[in-house]
Amino acid sequence: MEGQQVSLLPSEEEDPPPISYTKIFRDQFPYYIHLGMTYAEYWQMDCELVRAYRKAYEYKQEYDNSQLWLQGLYIYKAIEAQRPGWVFYGKKAPKPEKYLEKPIAVTKEMRQQYIDDQTKLMAEQFRAAFHKRNQNLAEQQEGGGEDGRSGSTDTDIRDPS
Repeated sequence: MEGQQVSLLPSEEEDPPPISYTKIFRDQFPYYIHLGMTYAEYWQMDCELVRAYRKAYEYKQEYDNSQLWLQGLYIYKAIEAQRPGWVFYGKKAPKPEKYLEKPIAVTKEMRQQYIDDQTKLMAEQFRAAFHKRNQNLAEQQEGGGEDGRSGSTDTDIRDPS
């Protein structure tokens, strides 16, 4: 081994192992069977069909998620309707937690939409607060002196008499 360079990295002369597309397609086949594709659709039809099945599955997930959210809301409302009859043995009944306002985001698109909605809401709240502040400043300047103060002058501050 004297004089030879030892390297843990594969040598540049070695080719990476070939990619077996057949193995990839065979590995993915059970997933697409789960999505509802038939053997003939997967192996013999247009390859774009798999994209349609994946998108349809995402739509189904969103639909199922919103249905489960709605079911949870109904259950929550039913439990809350029974709450006044509960006995807490001398303790005041605890305030109920607020139920989710919308379904939990299960897809990237839904998460991004929720983030976009929240950003728009925050921007609108900021704009309204900024507008209100500017209106208050304008009202103060109209009602006060030239410098925006309400009737006080420098002589009032310096001369206590």
